[in-house]
Amino acid sequence: IYRFAFFLLRAIPAKPARLSPADLIYIYADKDAFVRSWQPDANFGSDYYLNISLDPRDPPAREEAMLIHFDLAGLPANATIDAATLELYQVGATGVAPVTISLYSVIDAWSESAVTYNAFPRINPNWPLAWSIDAIVNEYKGCDLTTLAQSWRSNPTTNQGVFLRGPASTLFLRAFESRNKN
Repeated sequence: IYRFAFFLLRAIPAKPARLSPADLIYIYADKDAFVRSWQPDANFGSDYYLNISLDPRDPPAREEAMLIHFDLAGLPANATIDAATLELYQVGATGVAPVTISLYSVIDAWSESAVTYNAFPRINPNWPLAWSIDAIVNEYKGCDLTTLAQSWRSNPTTNQGVFLRGPASTLFLRAFESRNKN
């Protein structure tokens, strides 16, 4: 089974000593896309892979960044988010390792089939999360998003997903399977 991301949730009043598989709820992305600075009006919402990259060698730098969204509306009404982990399956990596990816909360609604580099939603610059990703491919990479998921749960209108981008001056590429791959 292809896991894109999962949220660990508790739908019982008391926190158990150890989570069992019955305590886990897996939520898969309902939309994802990446954008390219050198194809600013192109949409990559239906691609099989999501890229985050930067090539600063020839100005202007060529950047790829990605967006991911999860619909939490299907969670049980009594569910409490104890932990939330974003998991991405890395299939390609070049350049510096590890590379620090920044994750931002997205402010505006966006469409998987319409988002482009030039038509991009606003992000919350005050909510960056640093995620160090190695260059080992064909395995899942995980990032703790508990605080953000809890915020989305308490205020669902703020859930517009996450934006991921790499450093502004380092040559690198990280490629992940999209929800369209499997």
